[in-house]
Formats: sequence, C-alpha cells, structure tokens
Amino acid sequence: AGLAGVAAAAVAAGIAIASLGVIVVAKFVKKSRAAFVEFEEGMIRIQAIMQKELGPAVDGGVEKFSLLEDEIRAIAAGSKFTAREVANAASVLALAGLEFSELVDDKAIENVVEFSIAAGTDVDTAAGIGISAVKAYGKEISEMSSVMDVMTNTFTSSFTDLVSLGQAMKFLGPTAAAAGVSLEESAAAVGALGNAGLQGTIAGTGLRMSINKLISPTDDSRRAMNRLGLDFFRLTPAGEAAKASMLALESALTSTRSDLNQTTAAVQKLSDEMEDLSIVQQKNSLQIAQIRMRASKQGRELTEQEIKTIERLELANEAMNIEERKLGIQRQEAQRDQKRLNNTLTEQEQSYSALNKTMGQQTTGITSLADVVNQLADAGATTSEILEIFSVRGGTAIMALMGQRDGFLELAEANRQATGSTENFVE
Repeated sequence: AGLAGVAAAAVAAGIAIASLGVIVVAKFVKKSRAAFVEFEEGMIRIQAIMQKELGPAVDGGVEKFSLLEDEIRAIAAGSKFTAREVANAASVLALAGLEFSELVDDKAIENVVEFSIAAGTDVDTAAGIGISAVKAYGKEISEMSSVMDVMTNTFTSSFTDLVSLGQAMKFLGPTAAAAGVSLEESAAAVGALGNAGLQGTIAGTGLRMSINKLISPTDDSRRAMNRLGLDFFRLTPAGEAAKASMLALESALTSTRSDLNQTTAAVQKLSDEMEDLSIVQQKNSLQIAQIRMRASKQGRELTEQEIKTIERLELANEAMNIEERKLGIQRQEAQRDQKRLNNTLTEQEQSYSALNKTMGQQTTGITSLADVVNQLADAGATTSEILEIFSVRGGTAIMALMGQRDGFLELAEANRQATGSTENFVE
C-alpha cells in the first residue's frame, strides 16, 4: 500500500510538472506570437510609409522590403533591442523622410540603435530626438549621423543626458539656428548649463530668451551694450548704416540728457530760492502786522522804535520782492530751456527707437555664443548690466554660461571634432 501511494504521488507530480511545462510553453508561444505580430505590424507600417520604394521595386533580384527586413533583424540580433523595437525606430526614420538607401546602405538604422545604446534610452526616443535636432537646425537627413555624434559627445562629457539635452534643444534649436548659432555650440551651451545645475527645459528656454533679447533688444538694452562696447551682431548693409547713425545719435543723446539734467537742477534751485524769499517776506509782513496790532490794543500811537522797525521790514520786503521777480524771470528762461531740451530729447529717443528697430530688422544673427560670453567677460559686465541686456531668465542662463566659460569653450571645440563619437562610445 505504501509503495502504491508513493507511485501514485509520483504519477501525480509528473502530471503536474507536465501541466506546468505546457503552461510555460503556452505562455512563451503566446508571447512570441505577440512579438512576431507586433514586428509584422511594424514592417507593414514601414511598407505603407515607403510604398513607392518598397513596392515591386527589386534590388539585385531581391525585393527591397526583404532586404530592409533582413537589415532590421540583423541589427536587432546584434543589439539589446528586439526586432520589433528596431522596426519601430525604422518607421520613425521613414516618417522623417529617409529613403531605403539611407536606412540600409548609409546605416541610418544601425546609427540610431548605437545612439540609443550610448544614451541608455529606448531606440524610439533616440530616433525622435535625433530627427528633431536635424530639423531644428535645417540640416539634411543624411547629416543625422553627425548630429547624433555631437549630441553623444555632449551628454557623455557633461552633466546631462539625452532626454534632458533633447528637451533643451527642442526649445533652443529653432531660435539658435535662426540666429546662426551652430548645433555644436548650442549643445555645448546646454551641457555647460547642465554642469551649472540648469537642465532640460530650463536650460533651453533660458538660452532661447538670451538670444531673443540679443536679436531684438530694448532701447535700454542697446544702450547698455553700446556703453560696454559689445558688438556681436551680423548686419545687412542697411543695418550697418543704422548702427553708425545710432552711435552718432547716442553721443547727442548723452549731451542732451546732461544739459537737461543741469537745466532741471537750475529750475529747482531757482524755485527753492524764490520759496525761501517768499517765506521771509511773509514772516516780515506778519511781524509788521503784529506790531500794529499791539499798538492798537494798547490804544496808543506807534513808538519811534516801532516805526523804524516797520520801515526796515518793509524795505527788506521790497528788496526781496525785486529779487524774487528777478529769480522768477530766470526760472522762466530756465523752464523754457527745459521744455526745449525735453522736446529735443523726445525726438532723439524716437529716432533712437526707430534706428534700433531697423537694426533689429536688419540683424541676420549673432557671431556666436562663445563670442558673446567672451566679450561680456572682457568688458567686465556687471550682474546688473547683464540682467538689463538679457532680462532675468536670459541673464541667468548667460551668467551660468560665463561661470562655466572654460568648460563651455572646450566642449564646443570638442563637439566640432565629434565625428565618430557615438560609434567609439558604444565600442
């Protein structure tokens, strides 16, 4: 009976193990089938996107679609990503406009996979960020590999990662590209700000604001830049002419403001002197009235001494009245000059604003962010002056960049020599 029980238990255990095996295999099959279906869906999506190229076209006796599928499977087999994930990345690239030759012959898919490995992120995210950077800087899709090299060099050489760098470049890229700031320098600036603790959208919006403030400065910002001797604008001939007129006008503005300040001070001084004379006259008149009132209350005539006092006070009042009238005429003349200077200043400021607007319209960009940082440092720009030029958000980014000046300049130069950075890092 004991042996029979053991046998029965063994049989039951075997059945249970077999059942468990069936379940595991079933789950594996189900999962594998789902992955296969997802991969097939990805390939169908790519074929739909690239239907003109991947239709009946044949390359070397083999359909391009089959070649592309083989390429995706081979890349997946040599990486940590599944074929489905690589296929999704390929569809993102196809949507961006890459052609079959770029995907396969130029190894765009493989480059994106290496880019994502270097970044430690999923391949879809890496592809999206790479394509966004290409489009933001107006580059050709064929240049995407070099773009990814620059970004790889940046996030492997600074305190930032690909996602944070991508967020920053999303805000900074279009504005920087329009201002003529290169991708290499823009990425280096974001990396330098990352080292200063400003990352992602904070870095991107701060740098974008600083460039916008340079391209379209207020009159006060322009005056601050001229006062510091800053010149990092690229101008058309019309812009250069406006700049020359503005510099000449700025000298006249300074002179007019100085004259107006002196005239205003003179008007105030004359007014104060007239007020002092008026007060003394009122006190004298009050004293005379008090003397007469005292004699009247006492029912007597004014004494000889009181008469002399009244005569002295009246004579003083008469002299002060003459002086007050004289000062009044001088004040009127000063006020007339003040009005004339105010009108002149208004006209000059209007002309300055018009020239500043013309310069803004004729500005094609800035020399470089490195030049901006170097000129500010060489000019000894104070925190107040930097905030006046760039506003609070833009000024914060510029001051952080100045604090990381050496690292920023080194990273910008390294980015210009970044060819092959992604492949080297992965290896």
